[in-house]
Amino acid sequence: QFLKYVPLILIISTLNVEKIKRYILPSITLSSFTILISMMLAENLISFGYDLIQTSYALSEIEGGVTRAVGFYRAGGDTNSVAGFFLVLIGFILSNYEYNRHSKITKYLLPLLVSSLGVLLTASRTGFIILILLFVYFWLRNFNNFRSHKLAFFVFMIAVFSSSIIFKIIDRFFTESAYRAFDTSTDARLGYYFIYIPYFIDNLYVLITGYLNNPIWYNRSPHNFFLLMTYNAGLIFPLFFLYYIYKCYQWIKMNIKGYNLMYLIMPYVLLISTINSEGSGIYLWILISLIPHEFNRSNKILN
Repeated sequence: QFLKYVPLILIISTLNVEKIKRYILPSITLSSFTILISMMLAENLISFGYDLIQTSYALSEIEGGVTRAVGFYRAGGDTNSVAGFFLVLIGFILSNYEYNRHSKITKYLLPLLVSSLGVLLTASRTGFIILILLFVYFWLRNFNNFRSHKLAFFVFMIAVFSSSIIFKIIDRFFTESAYRAFDTSTDARLGYYFIYIPYFIDNLYVLITGYLNNPIWYNRSPHNFFLLMTYNAGLIFPLFFLYYIYKCYQWIKMNIKGYNLMYLIMPYVLLISTINSEGSGIYLWILISLIPHEFNRSNKILN
């Protein structure tokens, strides 16, 4: 019974700004490492009483098969959701590394390694693409900075040692995505647009009010937050949501000079546009709320 109060005790005991600043990266590393271990050693942990049955499964479409893992994150979603969790953390790590120009790279290597391996072990195609986009975005912004070259070498080493997993993920694009990407009769992610957009065109009132008495024939989730919200409530809510994210970006840009929130916003928006994961979405808002505590101690910012 006592264990359920431990998180609350830890939160209260670390409300001091300096403690929050000191423990953000170690906390990210520990949480990522815990989930990563549960993904890699699920079968072994089951013998110790952990409920990790069916937290990994094999895809037979790939030659030799590929195993996708979820681990302890099963309560928060599927493999794509856990990939989203790691991607938002990676965005936070990269934004911190870029902002703290005088900090040593060694401080960020372990959390970056753990989170990157976590994305790869999910074998998520969406997660793999977003991971590449994050690193490319970082290098484009910091190409003339030697620190970015050191990070590039580290990422290259991760890719070399994880090459067998990476090749399996690439194979998924050719064996699964290639033949059903636009198929409207299956759960193809791009096929959803060919279902929902014609429906919106034929029922323009839906863009204002959401559907009323003419529901769409497709009875599965579109795996896209914006399509789903438009269908349920009209355009005003997804537009307001995007405006709110934009205001968060502007607020950080104005009050914390040099901090780039796009490292968190980019993976988040791409995730909710492809997997619609509430399980990974919560981490964006948690990390945004931590940024002012970490970089600015003025009363105005904290309030």
